[in-house]
Amino acid sequence: GNAADASVAVAAALAVLEPCSTGLGGDAFALHYDASSKRVRAVNGSRRCPSELTLKKLKRSLPSSSLSELESRFATSVHSITVPGAARGWEDTLLKFGSGRLTLMQLLEPAATLAEEGFPVATLTAARWGQQMDAIAKWHTAREIEDGRVELSADGRGAPPRPGELFRNPRMAEVLRSLGEKGAKEGFYGGFPGRSNRGCHTKARRGHDDGRFEQSQLHLPRAD
Repeated sequence: GNAADASVAVAAALAVLEPCSTGLGGDAFALHYDASSKRVRAVNGSRRCPSELTLKKLKRSLPSSSLSELESRFATSVHSITVPGAARGWEDTLLKFGSGRLTLMQLLEPAATLAEEGFPVATLTAARWGQQMDAIAKWHTAREIEDGRVELSADGRGAPPRPGELFRNPRMAEVLRSLGEKGAKEGFYGGFPGRSNRGCHTKARRGHDDGRFEQSQLHLPRAD
């Protein structure tokens, strides 16, 4: 393989090992330098705002006395959920700059295995994980918490994993394998993650753009 192949595999592994830092629900950006042409190109895997979420609708949904209050309320509201760019960004990086000798499925399988079999949580990761656990648990109903169905929770009820604790994430393994086998459009945006994303948008009466999500490839000035 090459550096582009490796970058996708490492990004997937970090999405499993450090879900509080990076993940498939966010962005992905890549810079590629071609030594023979001295050309730098980029993949812009930015998340997309729902097409029907206008500033007017946002202000009406979250009445606030100041811009800072609006920003604070927006950050923890359903309106902050975007169409993730990482899945398509990984795929585009591989298609545009990969060696062609490794498939997306092969590159994502090590990360899927980590998620399925478990990994010891690093000390710093455990601390940051714990800081964000309340923000995850709040989206679950009391019944889901009681039944132990809180995502990314060590006990299923909202407790974060402790440093060194073995953490398994079988649903993440399923998502990675679906993405690797079927590609971003069908395996991610058209699969379980995309359906969940559309469900949030529908509840908030916003337009979603999963089906027509496309990356922007940037052409940067030639390197000297």
